[in-house]
Amino acid sequence: KPWLPVPVDHYGKAVDIQEKAESSVLRHYQRFLAFRRSLPALAKGDIKFLDDSEHVVAFKRAYGNETIICAFNLGAAPASISLSKIGPWQELAGHGFENQAENGSVTLAPFSAWYARSV
Repeated sequence: KPWLPVPVDHYGKAVDIQEKAESSVLRHYQRFLAFRRSLPALAKGDIKFLDDSEHVVAFKRAYGNETIICAFNLGAAPASISLSKIGPWQELAGHGFENQAENGSVTLAPFSAWYARSV
């Protein structure tokens, strides 16, 4: 039992409640951390920043024989980046973001990310 009173609007933020909801913040972080652990290049790889737009940060992380491409939209509006200079790639799933590449570019929703593996 907590030593201070807990406001009623905080009950839904409890771990036991969030563990049951696939769309909770806790479950999102658990999925993303599992995704990151499955790709050593994200934690240990060398980094090379790619051309980006005003609100997009994009880079490659390379470790061993694996190269991961990461793009982040840090803005409040959708943003697109060209994939033409990246080379062949394969989109990665399991990170919790829904962006997909089409026709040589990827459009990122506000405050979201896109991940791919160089092939």
